[in-house]
Amino acid sequence: MKQSSFYIKNNICLKQGLASALIGALLTTGCGGGGSSPTAVAIPTATPIQTPTPTATAWPTTNPVPASVGVDKSYYTKYLDAGGIAIVANGSVSDEALWRMQAIVLKMTAKRPDIRKVLAEKIHVSIIPKNAELTSIPEYINLSANNPGVDWNARARGLGPNNILPLMSCGEENIIRSIENRYPNEDICVHEFAHAIMYPAMNTVIPNSEQIIVDLWNKAVATGAFANTYAITNQNEYFATAVQDWYNVNECKKVPDGNHGPVCTNETLKIADPSMYDFLSSLFNNP
Repeated sequence: MKQSSFYIKNNICLKQGLASALIGALLTTGCGGGGSSPTAVAIPTATPIQTPTPTATAWPTTNPVPASVGVDKSYYTKYLDAGGIAIVANGSVSDEALWRMQAIVLKMTAKRPDIRKVLAEKIHVSIIPKNAELTSIPEYINLSANNPGVDWNARARGLGPNNILPLMSCGEENIIRSIENRYPNEDICVHEFAHAIMYPAMNTVIPNSEQIIVDLWNKAVATGAFANTYAITNQNEYFATAVQDWYNVNECKKVPDGNHGPVCTNETLKIADPSMYDFLSSLFNNP
């Protein structure tokens, strides 16, 4: 989970029938950087994402939620399949958001069908309407009551899964870059889906994966490469943030500000944290 001070990087869209042409460019951004060390990274001016021109004036329609998907069908009325992983949304959510989220899921699970299979069996993906709060979706109605003292609607626009709530979520506005999107410089959907990959998928298909991540996190903390950034919060956030770096959808800061820092791209991650980079290369195709 990322807190409200984090931002959501623009995603390239995916139209039905354009998958083969666009999937390779799905998560490309212009936030690349370089340098001899993580403390001497040149942060370039971001290059806007080149979104393909659609061949139709409207996004393809989505599908009704099938009976096999165990969600509240009085609330969820839209559905897409992403390699067996269910993506669901309320009727107020745009079809565009579901198609874009499908593209993200397919991209991030393309190299590991075993991970995709676990996620298909254990979670679903929920899109929070752009004009609704986090706790408006059925799974999160009791979130504040069960976690007193936390203002979840102010804290987050998406969450990863856990034992009690087996879903990953993110806000519609984050996906489609609408005017409601308060956080334009970072991709929360990639971050939260990375949490889903770590749990429940990796700990199911990769022996000792939790200890592997803990060891990598401890090593990264010791180097100081991620000092004063969100990545050192714990091993879970370290992994999810590194996945954002892998896909070049993290926010870059030349001077760490408590959330972000100069290690923010695939290239800078490879320089600053080659061990995590090598591990991620076993999970994901090159961005």
